[in-house]
Amino acid sequence: MDNGICPPITWTYQGHPRPIVTFKDATGANWPVDIATMTWNSSVAIESHYQYGGSCPASTHCVPVGEVSILPADMKDYFCGRVLWKWDSSNHFIDGRVQVQLNNAEFTANCTAGRAAPPATNSATRWA
Repeated sequence: MDNGICPPITWTYQGHPRPIVTFKDATGANWPVDIATMTWNSSVAIESHYQYGGSCPASTHCVPVGEVSILPADMKDYFCGRVLWKWDSSNHFIDGRVQVQLNNAEFTANCTAGRAAPPATNSATRWA
């Protein structure tokens, strides 16, 4: 694990055979979140659902996907997209504290090359 946390951070099952996560899309057409969600759903360990706007079903975890415009001061902070999260003392993600941000300021060929899947340069970041 690159973050050194053991056991790993996971979603709770909420009575399902595996965790169900709804990605609530609030992006424009430039970001094909619906197609990416299908790719993310290929995992056998988690079930990913896509929804454009509205409210997530009560029996699923909800992850908002939105757009930001952040120009980094230094290229080491460059990102196409990132995930921000918090977890509890049992190493479970906290509902309402996980989100995906797609960066319009860096909407370049580097970010759009693999549009059917999450950009290869995505970074994962934990909220402080």
